[in-house]
Amino acid sequence: MQCVGKYYLIVLMFSLFGGINCECQCLASEWTIWSSCSTSCNATLGVRSRERIILSPETCRDDCSLNTTETQPCNRDVCCPQDCVYSTWTTWRFCYCTNQTSACDLNGEDVWVCSRSRFKRQKEQCGGYCDNLSTVTQCGNLCCQKNCIVGDWSWWGMCQGQCEQTGTQSRKQRILQEPECNGTPCEDVQKSESRSCDVGCCPVNCVLGEWGEWSLCNATCGNGLQKRTRFVQKAECGGESCSETPDEFQYKDCTKFVNVDCVISQWSIWTSCVLGNGYCGDGLKNRTRSVTTPAECQGQPCPKLFNSAACYGPCCKQDCLVSQWSEWGLCSSDCGTGISVRKRAVETQNSCGGESCPELLENMVCNVTTVIDCQMSQWESWSDCSNNCGVGSAFRSRKLLTPAYCGGQQCQNTTLRDVKSCESYNSSVDCVMDEWQPWEDCIRDCSKGIQIRKRNIKVNPQCHGATCKSSIDWHHCHEPCKYPDYCKSCHVDVQRRTRWLPIVSPVTLSIVHQYQSYSTVHLPEDIIWLKL
Repeated sequence: MQCVGKYYLIVLMFSLFGGINCECQCLASEWTIWSSCSTSCNATLGVRSRERIILSPETCRDDCSLNTTETQPCNRDVCCPQDCVYSTWTTWRFCYCTNQTSACDLNGEDVWVCSRSRFKRQKEQCGGYCDNLSTVTQCGNLCCQKNCIVGDWSWWGMCQGQCEQTGTQSRKQRILQEPECNGTPCEDVQKSESRSCDVGCCPVNCVLGEWGEWSLCNATCGNGLQKRTRFVQKAECGGESCSETPDEFQYKDCTKFVNVDCVISQWSIWTSCVLGNGYCGDGLKNRTRSVTTPAECQGQPCPKLFNSAACYGPCCKQDCLVSQWSEWGLCSSDCGTGISVRKRAVETQNSCGGESCPELLENMVCNVTTVIDCQMSQWESWSDCSNNCGVGSAFRSRKLLTPAYCGGQQCQNTTLRDVKSCESYNSSVDCVMDEWQPWEDCIRDCSKGIQIRKRNIKVNPQCHGATCKSSIDWHHCHEPCKYPDYCKSCHVDVQRRTRWLPIVSPVTLSIVHQYQSYSTVHLPEDIIWLKL
């Protein structure tokens, strides 16, 4: 037996009283007719639908999976009418004034003729409408629309305001075309603008103060310079220029000789004793002192700054050490029996309980029976000169190899030592100069100016050593004056003379150049020598 919808009550009763065990089935009504299509043409999304209802008992609805709505596409192959699409009209253009044109009934009058156009962006479809009008001409008192046109911004103008304060500067835009026929007005365009700016410094006139006193001569032994200064405020920001060259410094030559003796500190304490073998016996200790004031000009030079002295550590046990035996000496007898002696010398004395020295002489009986002539050795080479700086002595020696024995021929000259005069300069010391000091300020004039630098003698030459070179160097320090009219009051001429100046030894001479400068206007009598 089936559970049909219209027998719902009967089925329900049998189910309640256990009379029928009926399995519920899902049933639906017939479909309704199709609805109208959602679109009438060219409907890529056009659809239509129909519906039905579920007839099963209420308790079976949750288990029913039948569709109650159904859709299908429709009118998708039907073409829809579509009008053509044009672009917007251009503005009126190509306007000209004429009384002859086929597009207008002019009646012989001068009128403006203008045209505008558009283009077809999309064609018509499926019977759509299109007027195919792409160009239109109008005649009469028409005007062409012109928008306001402005050019680029001009350069920023001068900064206006008080010096050393914030000012303003502006710039403008030039109108290239005025608007016509409802064109964009120029009122909407910014024609000018301004901004803050720095006006700049205020003009400062030149101010020259009075010259101060000349400084002391900066030399201690020879030529130097003196200097004086004054206040100078140079013209700035367009202020009034100075009436003369705004130099802050002036220099003049000077000579000063001050003998300064060398001053040294006290000796330091002795260092610890440094033993020769590191643990006992003789050693050395040292001490030093420093220069507190160096010698200048012809002052007393500095003495030695380093000193060593012998010192002693614990006693070292040392055996006596002797040299090898010498050759046997000559026989003491001219002919017959005599004595020959040989010697050896102590090289290291014994100390601290070391073994005593052995005998240093040994004798041997000799017997001469043969006639032997006297024979001397050749002279040895001359020794070095005894004086390393000047005249001294040199010597040479020879030995008596064999005296005359048993009536042999005697030697005519038995002199064993020969001496002669000699001259040597092996201990010569060349002059050593310090490094150049920095260049001093330029001494300006109407020519090229002079700038000097100095150096001191570090080691004086000794014993015919190389002489010292110049202690002053100079070069030009600026270009010649380009404006002679401003230079008349400071024109300087330079003259030169030469003399021979003895240096250290009376035999050695060197040339020293001197220059004298004088002003042709202010200093005709002021002669200042500058040693170079």
